[in-house]
Order: sequence, then structure tokens, then C-alpha cells
Amino acid sequence: MKNLSLSFILISFILFLTCLPSSEVYSAMKVNFSQSGGYAGLRRGCELNTDSLTPDEAAKLQSLVELSGILEAQSSHAPNARDLFNYNITVETSQGQRTVSFDDLSLPENAQPLLKYLQSCAKPLPFR
Repeated sequence: MKNLSLSFILISFILFLTCLPSSEVYSAMKVNFSQSGGYAGLRRGCELNTDSLTPDEAAKLQSLVELSGILEAQSSHAPNARDLFNYNITVETSQGQRTVSFDDLSLPENAQPLLKYLQSCAKPLPFR
């Protein structure tokens, strides 16, 4: 009976961990963002690391990444479109690294809040 109770507690704990939002599982997250294109071809970007952000900002970034669905999304670009912004987002966690790219027409709707946040953090990048 004692072994059965211990097994039940262990299984319950494992199930509890799998139900946690992934932001509580990740110890750190790095997000590299770049925006290019448009009429002028300007480049902007930023690199964010949750280890160097305030706890509130780190939680906000992790939440926006999770809610955006980009970790499961496929890169996509509108065919034959001109003068659109192109977005490259790389997310690195203890689970691995994922890079996706979109343009203004192919960006998933649920990724809009993340994009707005990253744009607010972005600074001009030098031309390549």
C-alpha cells in the first residue's frame, strides 16, 4: 500500500510538471529578432536574454513567445510580394533553438503581440 501511494504521488508530480506552462520549465530564453525590407530596406533588430531582463520583462517575453505559437510555426513568405517587411525570429531555450521567418502578409495573427514587443525593443542595425 505504501509503494502504491508513493507511485501515485510520483505520477501526480510528473503530470503536474507536464501541465506547467513552458515558461516555468525554461530556465532561460534568448530571442534574436531582425526586421528588414520595406520601401527603404532598413534593418532593425534586437537580442533579448531573459537572464538579463527584469523578472517581469522576462516573464512577459516568455509568455509572448508561447502565446505566439512560433515555436511550432513554419516559416512562410508571400509569393511575388514586394516592399514587405521580413522578420526573422530565433528562440533559444534549454529545449533547443528554433528559427522562423515571415513577412507582413504571412505573419501568423497570434504572433502580432510578440512582433510589436520585439519591434519596440529593436534598434537600427548596420547594413551588411
